[in-house]
Amino acid sequence: MPWLTITTGALALLLHLMPEATAESLQYSRSELANGALWQLITGHLTHWNLNHLIADLAVFGLLGTMVEFRSRKSLAVILIGSALLIGISVYILIPRIDHYRGLSGIDMALAGFVILDNLLQSRRKPCRPESMLWTIALVGLFAKPAIEIALGHPIFVQDLGANVVGLPAPHFVGAIIGISVLLINPACIPPNTQRDENA
Repeated sequence: MPWLTITTGALALLLHLMPEATAESLQYSRSELANGALWQLITGHLTHWNLNHLIADLAVFGLLGTMVEFRSRKSLAVILIGSALLIGISVYILIPRIDHYRGLSGIDMALAGFVILDNLLQSRRKPCRPESMLWTIALVGLFAKPAIEIALGHPIFVQDLGANVVGLPAPHFVGAIIGISVLLINPACIPPNTQRDENA
C-alpha cells in the first residue's frame, strides 16, 4: 500500500476543501517567510489555486508517487522533503518578484525525474530494448517541457490557474534535478530488479 503517497495526496485534497483562509496561511508567502513562517516551504506545495490546478497535480502525483514508493519509500520521503524545501528556497532566492507560490507540480517533476532515469538505467541493462530510446526521449522531454513553458509564457497543460495567477515553470527544473539526484546519489535504496529479470 503506497500510504505515503495516499496520505500526501489526501492532505492536499483536504486543504483544498477547507476555507481559503487556511490555504492563505499555509501557502508560500515571501513576506511571511521573511518573518519566520518557515513551515510554508513545505505546506505551500499542498495548497492549490483552483480545482483544475489540484486535479492536474494530484493525478500526476498519485501515479508517479506510487511508482516511486513501490521502488523505495525512503526515496519517496527524501524526494518529498528535499524537493519541497529546495524548490521553496530556490523561489525565494532566485525569483524575488514572486510573492506567493502553490502546488505540487515541482514535486511532480522531481518524481518524474526519478522514475524516468530509473527506468532508463534499468532498460540499458538489457541490450537491444526499444524502451531505452523511449526513456531517453522522456528524459529530454522532462527538461524541454519547462523550457517550452518559459518560451511560451504559460503552462502547457494547466493554463487556467485562476485570476491574476501565472504558471511558474522555473521550479520544475529544480524539481527534475532533485529527483534525478536522489537516484544517482543513493541508488542502493532502490530494491534490485532481480525478480523482474528472472521472469522476463
